[in-house]
Amino acid sequence: MTNYYSTQFKLKSKLLLVIILSIFSRHIKAQHISDANFAAAISQNCPSCIDGSNNLTASAASLATLSISGKSISNLSGIQGFTSLTTLDCSNNSITTATLGSLPTSLTGLNVSFNSGITSLPSFSSYTSLQFLFCTNCSLTGLPNMPNSLQRLDCYSNQITALPNLSNTQITLLICLSNSIGSIPAGFLPSTIQTVEIQNNLLNSIGSLPASLTKLNIEGNTTLTSLPTLPNGLLNIYLDPTHITSLPNCPPNLYIHNQNNGDARINLPPCNYSLPLNWLSFQTKVIDGTNKKVELVWLTASEINVKQFIVERSSDGKSFETLSEPIPAFNTLKQNNYQFTDNQPLKGISYYRVKEVDFDGDNSFSWVRAINNSDSKSDFNIFPNPTNEGLNIDLKSLAGKEVTITVSDLAGKILQAEKTEVTTAPHVLDVSSLSNGMYLVRVQSKENELIPKKLQIIK
Repeated sequence: MTNYYSTQFKLKSKLLLVIILSIFSRHIKAQHISDANFAAAISQNCPSCIDGSNNLTASAASLATLSISGKSISNLSGIQGFTSLTTLDCSNNSITTATLGSLPTSLTGLNVSFNSGITSLPSFSSYTSLQFLFCTNCSLTGLPNMPNSLQRLDCYSNQITALPNLSNTQITLLICLSNSIGSIPAGFLPSTIQTVEIQNNLLNSIGSLPASLTKLNIEGNTTLTSLPTLPNGLLNIYLDPTHITSLPNCPPNLYIHNQNNGDARINLPPCNYSLPLNWLSFQTKVIDGTNKKVELVWLTASEINVKQFIVERSSDGKSFETLSEPIPAFNTLKQNNYQFTDNQPLKGISYYRVKEVDFDGDNSFSWVRAINNSDSKSDFNIFPNPTNEGLNIDLKSLAGKEVTITVSDLAGKILQAEKTEVTTAPHVLDVSSLSNGMYLVRVQSKENELIPKKLQIIK
């Protein structure tokens, strides 16, 4: 009898040991990083988080931020070992839907943009802290339901055909331009939404809009011809007046934009504004000489209640500073000609605009013009233009140099970006993923940025 119990004890002990080893073995396997580039990126971010055999250490469990963008990573297996991770940026890699791995549910911010192999995203139902999701320039055809905690969603430049119901989220900013979205059903937008940018889609209908909305961009939706009642607090709407010829109502502080016309303010009934003037043209040029200067000339007509003009300048096209003293307006209905010279222009690329000021304090702006005041004669050409697939970029003047080429929409949001070493042959850029519309092509070398070129996509 004693031998029987002894034998049973030994068998149970061996079985228990096998179970423990099995669990331990699975645990070790789950913490192993199989992708060498992923392992190297982890080591660069947190040397103590990974050992020489590419296994995660105990330190990985307390890491809060992991930035591994542009590291040629193709597999995120093992990412679940970062159990306290709150921010993950794995954009611009070669990750696919199948190799995305089990992302930690502790995330508050996730960026998977520029991974063309990602065709779908996992369910976020258990991600109760996720606030920011960036999934631009992937190959998504749809989106999963979003967690209640989400505050911002950037999903532009995919093939998404429909939005999920976002009414249960806390989203304030939704940027989903350049997709194939056909409609926004009533009740799909949350009561917290402030900005919706959904230009260059296939919209044919929009349901009711939340009262919280202050900015709506629907340009480039050629089949959208009517809108629902606009919220009283709406401040800015961007649209194509050739497709939408009237509005259902006119919020008191609404500003109607048409970016394809230089972002000029336009009239649509019932919003018939008394515009202070009509901008006819605005041109800039470099005056050659010992000390280069930039000359600005603008023409206006039908000036009503116009007090003065102020020239503004910027080094990046976004943040402008006052350049001139107030220039008194003629304030007449005939054509008016104005001129200003910048005697100390910035080197390289700079941007100019003219601000018009009314007697009652309101103002408007001219178009923004870029100019290259550089000693370098570098320039580039693009062809064919318009195009629908391939774009040739002639950069012979920069042969042998490394440049960054970007394509952005007219609002300045970058849709494509790539680095290349210039040869004498034209660089071919695939623009087949871009929708119909106008874009800006920029070339940036180490020394300076060249003047952007306008690109038109027609399919």
